[in-house]
Amino acid sequence: MKYVIYGRTQSGHVFRPSDWADRLCSVFSQYKSKPERNQLRLGFHAVTYSKYLMPAVVDGVRSVILDDELGNLDPLALSFVLNFASDNNLVIEPQ
Repeated sequence: MKYVIYGRTQSGHVFRPSDWADRLCSVFSQYKSKPERNQLRLGFHAVTYSKYLMPAVVDGVRSVILDDELGNLDPLALSFVLNFASDNNLVIEPQ
């Protein structure tokens, strides 16, 4: 199942900093120094987000899409993300 972690608190305030979703997702990202086959890239450097944790804009709010399959691969990683959301009082809803 997938969940949306919204960049707003339970009390309705916008969560800061504005790039929080990118920062959180970058913890689980990969850095590639050269392009994949048949992939054109200028500069050749790219960050690839995990399919289990991706930044997004949902309903105009900076958010993170979380796939709970992450817990089957790495329970501590899932716990880290959920604790981050809980500690910051972020809204979490099923997608």
